[in-house]
Amino acid sequence: MKTTILLLLLMISSNGLCELPTVSESIDSLSYPELAQKMLTKEVLGIVTALKKVGPQTLPHETKVLRKSIGRVKGLLDLFAYAYNTKNGQDLWKAFRKDLDVGYTYYGQFKDLFDVQNTTAEEAVYNEEEIKPFRTTCLKWTKQFLNRKRIRKYKTLVINPSHKRVLRVKLSRFYWGPYIQTKKKNGKVVIKNISLKPDFSLTGLENVKNLMQATLKLALVEHDHVLDVGSLLVHENSELFHDFRKRVRTVSKNNMKIFPELIVVRNEEVEAAYDLLVELSDVFGALNDKVTAMHLYESLNEHEMAESLKPQIEQDLTSVKNWVIDNKIKEKIEIMISAMDS
Repeated sequence: MKTTILLLLLMISSNGLCELPTVSESIDSLSYPELAQKMLTKEVLGIVTALKKVGPQTLPHETKVLRKSIGRVKGLLDLFAYAYNTKNGQDLWKAFRKDLDVGYTYYGQFKDLFDVQNTTAEEAVYNEEEIKPFRTTCLKWTKQFLNRKRIRKYKTLVINPSHKRVLRVKLSRFYWGPYIQTKKKNGKVVIKNISLKPDFSLTGLENVKNLMQATLKLALVEHDHVLDVGSLLVHENSELFHDFRKRVRTVSKNNMKIFPELIVVRNEEVEAAYDLLVELSDVFGALNDKVTAMHLYESLNEHEMAESLKPQIEQDLTSVKNWVIDNKIKEKIEIMISAMDS
């Protein structure tokens, strides 16, 4: 066990941007539960270390990397949901996942106080009375999360996966949740819900590949709907827009960096497609930040500021749609789906 943990601590994940992630260590032969143990042990140790550095002087922009790390652990828990069983009537996977979800939300609300300024960390200006309640909420959650007994349970969970597939019902729609399959029927597109589950007879990486390809195929379905969105001021439209971005980001910006082995075909066409899907997350994210800012201003009763953002949001939506069309994003998604096949 000590050797396993040491290897996990030494493992370096790829952080390349605007280039294909590189493979640093072979994980091809690891089973689904073995891969779960390897990846989650490293990431959990990472967020524990980062959370210990948060204090009463921490500023919103200083938590950006931390929140991404919490999100990455959330994603890995979703990815390996079927590897963790209940014990003594307790579902620690569910408790851990819910705990992280709360922290991710709190740190997101705190970080938003920086994002709404649309400026650099050096030029950001904060009102201490305004940010203090958000920071206090984060610190309270952090203290509870780092409780010695609680964190020991979470660490014990991730290093002891089940080698038989666990029954799971309610799961993230961005991972093993319900997916959409389309087929032609009398000239019309029929949408049918299907559920994809990991196959324990396959390696962990093969299961990840199957899920990432299914995720991008769903993004292909959503692509045309996103281009038809009329206004992001309507909640359903905003949610669809955000879901499409999150689905593409889950593959390109998250899992392809964590698992660079997913990209089997490597050439200039694939590299260009990958770059654009990474960029998509930023292009859509900039607009999503304005939508988030509008809602934040409304919650703070700063209605004039909220109203001033609405025409910008509508104008930027048109620009984003044009960017998607000009860069042939649908084609790029198809290229990345094929790039995962040998």
